[in-house]
Amino acid sequence: MGFLILVNLLLLVILMAFVFFIARRLVADRRGEWVLLAVTIALGFSLTQNQNLYWSFQSQFFLVYLFALGSFYLFARALGCRESRFLLCMVCLLAVFSALSMGNGLAVFPGLLVVGILARLEWRRFLGVLVPGVCLWSIYLATDGAFAAPTLERNPVALYEYFLYVAGFFGNPFYRAVPLIQPLGAYLSGTFFIMLAAWYFLRVVFSPSSALRTERLGVCFVIGFLLVSAALAAWSRVAVLGVEQSFSSRYATPALMGWILLCALHLSQWKGGRTPVSAWLLPVLAVTWFFPYQW
Repeated sequence: MGFLILVNLLLLVILMAFVFFIARRLVADRRGEWVLLAVTIALGFSLTQNQNLYWSFQSQFFLVYLFALGSFYLFARALGCRESRFLLCMVCLLAVFSALSMGNGLAVFPGLLVVGILARLEWRRFLGVLVPGVCLWSIYLATDGAFAAPTLERNPVALYEYFLYVAGFFGNPFYRAVPLIQPLGAYLSGTFFIMLAAWYFLRVVFSPSSALRTERLGVCFVIGFLLVSAALAAWSRVAVLGVEQSFSSRYATPALMGWILLCALHLSQWKGGRTPVSAWLLPVLAVTWFFPYQW
C-alpha cells in the first residue's frame, strides 16, 4: 500500500507539472509565468485533496485527467500542423487511455470533435478523430451491461440539486478553506467558476482573430471536460449519496486544476502581453486561503 501511495504522489506531481506546462503557454512574459507557477504550487499541491493521496487505488483518478489533458494539448498542437497524422494518432490513443482509466474519460472524444468543428478542422483529419470515437462509444454501449454496477436505491432529485452538486464540485476546495460560511461559500464559489468559465469560452469562440486562440480553445475544453466530469458525477451520485457528496476531498483535484487553468486564461487577457504587478495577488490569496486548512 505504501508503494501505491508513493505512485499517487508521483502522479500528482506529473499532473500538476503538465497543467503548468500547458497553462504557461497562455502567458506572454516571465512575470506571468512566475505568478502562474506560484498559483500552481499553492493550489495544485494543497492537501484539501488528501483522500487522493492516501487512498491507494486513486491512481486511476489522476490518470484519467492526465490522459485527457494530454489528448487536448496534442490536439491543439495538431490544429496548427499540416502534417499531423502522428499527433492525431497520439490524440486518439490518449483519449482511449483516458476512457479506460475511468468512465468520465469517454467524454474526451466528444470534446475533441467539438473543438475540431469550432477550429474548422479539415474533414479528413476530422474523420480521423470521429471514427475511433464512434468505435470506442460503440464498444462501451455494447458491453455496458457486462460491467453494470449494482443497482442502488435512488431518491427523487430536483433539477437544481444537480446544479448544486456541480457548483459544490468546483467550490470543493473552499469548503475547507472558508469553513464559517459553508456550504453556501462553496456553492457560490463554484457558481462563480462556472460563470467565469462560460464567459472565457464565449470570448475565445467569438474572437477568432485573437492571438493564442488555439491554445485558449484547448484550455477551455479541458475546463469543459472537468465540467462534464462533474455533471456525470452528479447524475450518478446525487440521488444515492446526496448533494453534500460533492464536498468529498477526492473531488478537489479536478476542481483545483480548473481554478489553475482559469487563472491562466485570466493572465492571458492582459493587453500588450505584460502581466501587471497586481497579478501577484492571485498566489497570495491562494496561499492565504488554503495554507491554514491543509488538513
